[in-house]
Amino acid sequence: MRADNQLMKKINRETLREVLQKCQKATKPELAAKTGLSVVTINALITDLIQRQEVEENGLVPSEGGRPSMQYRYNNNFCHAAVLYCYQKEEQTYAHCLVIDLSGKVIWRQEKFYTEVEMESFTELLDQAFQTVEKIKVIAFGLPGEANEHTVLINDYEKLIGKEFFSYYKERYHVPILFENDVNAMTYGYYCSNRSKKEDIVVGVYFPKRYIPGAGIILNQKIYYGTQHFAGEMKRLPVPIPWEQLNYDDEEEVFKELKTILEIFGCTFAPAKFILYGDFFTLSLIKKLKEFTQNFFGQSFCINIEITENIEKDYETGMISLVLEKLKQKIEDLEENLNESEGKNACRASV
Repeated sequence: MRADNQLMKKINRETLREVLQKCQKATKPELAAKTGLSVVTINALITDLIQRQEVEENGLVPSEGGRPSMQYRYNNNFCHAAVLYCYQKEEQTYAHCLVIDLSGKVIWRQEKFYTEVEMESFTELLDQAFQTVEKIKVIAFGLPGEANEHTVLINDYEKLIGKEFFSYYKERYHVPILFENDVNAMTYGYYCSNRSKKEDIVVGVYFPKRYIPGAGIILNQKIYYGTQHFAGEMKRLPVPIPWEQLNYDDEEEVFKELKTILEIFGCTFAPAKFILYGDFFTLSLIKKLKEFTQNFFGQSFCINIEITENIEKDYETGMISLVLEKLKQKIEDLEENLNESEGKNACRASV
């Protein structure tokens, strides 16, 4: 019975947290109306969250025909997340390191160029983040590769491949480490920014030029990873020209290559939108690609191509959206850890 009560309390707390994070400020009657929970339940939950400093009193506000009611606000600085993502710029690796609060607001930021990336390369930026902002509870990396079960399986930065990457950063900063593929994050960021357009299937392809391109696929509102996170790996695709030999300054070569990519992903996933990320697209190339898709797919389905060299907006939006989802799960972990410590303290006191 106790376990059932604890589970129900956790579910109710998650419901209340979600509503309060969305509206930011509300009274107990307003929260009861929005959550469907009783005022008695809201009162108990609010008391707990105030004790944890996750919720704060925000002063009295007028109520209809009665005494003023206390308004409560969600404390977005209850905990924070560090996000570090990289992409190619000016033929170097360009890293953004930022810290966000629970609303997704960026409260600290720093950037750095790297000619080469090694295991400890990101410690300078992350050390600054941890020294500047308190309560960082998770680190999320956006990198050109794939990881599964705490092992980096594939990465353009070869020195990061293996199990050491996760253990190195977890031991240094004592927080969970998240890893997301760069183009997965970009494509998810585009999707999050355009949910209202109901583009349920989106394919994004990032062409860093210095490295082999990769694809991100959004299916059913989520990133599609495939077996062993291999979906979107393009190294072995049957393209006309090996990626290492492709001359991005030769428009005809690039057109032939991209035609094949559009055929493969178009016929396989039939996306509502293709986003092509790269800095080599000319107006004539864009026109050729759009005419090709119209002719190739005909009346089968309407396919739209969007081309951009400004990857930062989608990339950052995707990373922040993904880490917020994980950070909100982490809040419940913090609650469980708090309950465990309180239980241990109670046991010690009774001895």
